[in-house]
Amino acid sequence: MLLCRLFVASGLVCGLLLGPSFVDAQQESKSQSDATIAVPRLRRIVIHQHALCDTGNAEGLDDYLDTHLPDRIRVETAYDQSKVDEMSKAIENFWKEQGIDVGVRTTLTSIPTAPRYAVLKFEVYRR
Repeated sequence: MLLCRLFVASGLVCGLLLGPSFVDAQQESKSQSDATIAVPRLRRIVIHQHALCDTGNAEGLDDYLDTHLPDRIRVETAYDQSKVDEMSKAIENFWKEQGIDVGVRTTLTSIPTAPRYAVLKFEVYRR
């Protein structure tokens, strides 16, 4: 009986000593994993230019973006809203130089089979 009480008492002491640090460690790892899920990596980037491809000038967009935005957002990088805004503005400027007024709308869609990844789509419309 004394051995049983000693065993229970030592278990309680160990539980009290190790419990809070164990809980803190679990919460810290959970918050780190939540932070990585909150910012998805880009699996694909699509630029869909509605009714603009028939102008013949759409082929130069990629070269224009490489020239004016060398550090633009790329596939397999983390989503960055400021870089997306810069790229939207560069697409608008490209078409403005062609004499066409456009608007750019972006959408970020998560991939159901890969929750850490998303598809970024630029929708370019003539105004």
